[in-house]
Amino acid sequence: MSDLLDKLQRATEGSRELDALIWCHLNGKRFIEVFDQPHWRWQTQCFYRERPRSPQQVTRDGDVLDYTTNLQDAVSLVPEGWSLHLHRVPWNGLIEASLSDGDRLAIQGNASTLTLALCIAIIKAHEARAEAA
Repeated sequence: MSDLLDKLQRATEGSRELDALIWCHLNGKRFIEVFDQPHWRWQTQCFYRERPRSPQQVTRDGDVLDYTTNLQDAVSLVPEGWSLHLHRVPWNGLIEASLSDGDRLAIQGNASTLTLALCIAIIKAHEARAEAA
């Protein structure tokens, strides 16, 4: 299991750092830190590196969306052509997000919030696709 999945599964709510970690993971970047100015929402940015020891770079405004707190932003990460199913698990109170590629692959994520569950399933789906390639 990746460090990102571990952090997402332990989280009780979304955060800008988790959003930046997701963006870096999906774009092949090495996360450094989040620069966040809460009173100027559009200035949330993420510092990253392309490779170890490469120069530090920063995302442009609007690159890192609110994946862990905004359902629309999280759904934008679902791989094209995949189906999404969401439901609450009655015996533990968690929310389960399931993704399927329509063939053989079904991936699930469980978390305390809908967006976190979806982000977990999305990261698992992207990792499964990368392993299959």
